[in-house]
Amino acid sequence: MRAFAILFLLLGSAALAGVALADDGPASLASADGTVDDKVVAAFLSPSELAGRIFAHVSAGDEAAFCLDSSLAASEPSATLYPGRVRWPRVAGLELVVAPEAVKVVPAAGGATDADLDGGFEVRWLIAPLGQRFTPSPRFEAEVVGADVFAKRDRRVLLTWRAQPKPPVCAPRTDEDLPACDLPGLSREAKAAALSPDGTLLAVAVAGLWPRLEIYDVSGEPRLAWRALFPARSGGVIETSFSADGTWVVALTGKARLHRFEARTGGGHLAFPSIGRTARALPPGRIMAVAGDEGEVTLWRLTDGTVAWRLPARKLRGPVDRLAASGDGRRFATLEYDADHTVVRVWEVRNRAMLAQIDVDPYAVADIALDGDGRRLFVSHAQKGLLAAGVDAKVPPAPFGKDAGRGCTGRLQWVAGARAVMCAVKGGTVSLDEQGRVVSERRSTVPASELIFAAAASGHDLAAVGGGHLLLWRPFHKGKEKP
Repeated sequence: MRAFAILFLLLGSAALAGVALADDGPASLASADGTVDDKVVAAFLSPSELAGRIFAHVSAGDEAAFCLDSSLAASEPSATLYPGRVRWPRVAGLELVVAPEAVKVVPAAGGATDADLDGGFEVRWLIAPLGQRFTPSPRFEAEVVGADVFAKRDRRVLLTWRAQPKPPVCAPRTDEDLPACDLPGLSREAKAAALSPDGTLLAVAVAGLWPRLEIYDVSGEPRLAWRALFPARSGGVIETSFSADGTWVVALTGKARLHRFEARTGGGHLAFPSIGRTARALPPGRIMAVAGDEGEVTLWRLTDGTVAWRLPARKLRGPVDRLAASGDGRRFATLEYDADHTVVRVWEVRNRAMLAQIDVDPYAVADIALDGDGRRLFVSHAQKGLLAAGVDAKVPPAPFGKDAGRGCTGRLQWVAGARAVMCAVKGGTVSLDEQGRVVSERRSTVPASELIFAAAASGHDLAAVGGGHLLLWRPFHKGKEKP
């Protein structure tokens, strides 16, 4: 079958050619005519993908003189560079904003005088991309990590400055509720995330200018393992999920394709013509459910791309916005909308039959989840918090988890190993057991309006993406981190 994705296998800290530090120094930010290469744009869209991404930009002539305020002959010598006075090239048509407002440069070895500067100089900036921002207006941001003032006559470095090293991505904690790792520079166009059942791989679905599926190895310090790029006409990657056995990972694009890859290597690509807006793996094997705008649901066998079961589109049913699967894979649920109301339908896979239809308040449901055997349905509601309903007994949704449950207004996930439902709350997550008692709480250090959380099957490992960050929570016992 034709491959619709272009794979770049990035092993360890390897990076796309021309973006990472070359042997003779950083790559140029732009060509002489101000053109920014596509590979540079890629680094700005998702800085965390590339290790050591540093770019150089030179200010000469009047711009160089305008950037530098100095008085080296004064009783208290000083010299300051101002990045805000530079006319930075536009990146993909958007403004490039560079911080900080000013940096204090000091004389290099051999010293510098006002006479040296009067002879003419250039400023060589070293900048690191920070990513894309959307407020108050779309733009790209970077930070100055180094600057050198060169004499034009002999290219001698007169003044210099280097930023302090960044804090480590993974650092020792004193509080188990806080993230163990914080990797900045993740794309702000991430739409979905999934953690492999064993907690070692994180899949991130990215839309926008460079639609792609990113797979991070999170077994240690997080690093990009591989990624698959898709053409802009694909509609972007809107959902991702691992098979229940961790062998496969899928990317669902907005234009009628489900792409399957080997989770560890990115190989074994197979594309299915599947229209959908959400996807969910069915335990314990390699079945992926995909649901779409017309109420259709397709259960795909990931091994060969054949259909195990299909619920056809019907005019009586609206779009399926969310899917859930029981821990044993025998049941799945669909969250569906129509003009008048919102319903959750629970289906039995073996008998290919609908078991229950549960009405919920319209247009206020964030997510749904089924417990281990699919006998209980969980619903996160924008106003009412976490609700639970009995599937077999036809018990209507009722508040669950008391005060902790009332804060559950985001995405849900049933964590089989902990026999608990995890929900996104303001500032982090909370996990509740089958009696509604709090099992664990995790707090976020990133002020993101909507972090996308994903848990491993055991419930011990948790990841989140949002606000340009990748966060990881890991087991914590008596001050010792998971290796």
